[in-house]
Amino acid sequence: MLARPAKHKLVKLVPRQATFRPVLERSSESRVLRHSTPSLYYSACFGSLGEDALGAATTIVNAKVFDGTKSQDWTSVRFADGLITKCSVASAAQEGDEVIDAGGGTVLPGLIDAHVHLVPGALAQSLTFGVTTVLDMFSKPDLVARTKEEAGSRPDVADVRSSGVGATAPGGHPSLMYAPFPTLTAADQAEQFVAERIAEGSDYLKIFSGIRGLWPSLDSETIQALVTAAHIRGLVVVAHVSSTAGVEEVVSAGVDVVAHVPRTPS
Repeated sequence: MLARPAKHKLVKLVPRQATFRPVLERSSESRVLRHSTPSLYYSACFGSLGEDALGAATTIVNAKVFDGTKSQDWTSVRFADGLITKCSVASAAQEGDEVIDAGGGTVLPGLIDAHVHLVPGALAQSLTFGVTTVLDMFSKPDLVARTKEEAGSRPDVADVRSSGVGATAPGGHPSLMYAPFPTLTAADQAEQFVAERIAEGSDYLKIFSGIRGLWPSLDSETIQALVTAAHIRGLVVVAHVSSTAGVEEVVSAGVDVVAHVPRTPS
């Protein structure tokens, strides 16, 4: 069989008989980032799983394979209908397959961009650079819905998860960029705020802590109430901070992810 040239379009692949959804997970410790690790290490890589019933297949050969945890001995990966069906040391190609010669290049799970803000064309551009999932950190519900619909219907764009509208005080950051949007003034509004974000399709909750006193900000009681309400509903909580004092505040409240590295101590 003739090998296809190395230049080709990157597409999203899903392991056969396996869940391959890189998403944020709850952790007992606050940290900069925690997510499930995309991996090629699953049962389909050790034999055929009925791939004859699938459509036209593509096989990558002459590759190095990193499974998300370690390098494997495999040199070939076969996929059909967007599903990875086989990984092997020898060529996994079957008659009729389109064959891509990797030329000794490395095949690895898609990258995750852990902090984006949605703009037109972002998902397609992300996939071009090997990013198969993006985590949006503030967008309005209509844009989130349109972008998720795009991600679910097109194989040539990255997947997306989103916080939707983040929690901040009236006039607080990022009001200059996104207003108008819902805000909070007290801890007793936290449960309703979280419920509304879930109804709009948010995958996790983002909270804005104080921005070094430059803008109105949530008080510690409201931040704590938001974290508690989100965790009760099973959501990971991401915090926007700009100082070490802000880190201390949100970590004390039990947030799961710190979205920025602080630049100042106060």
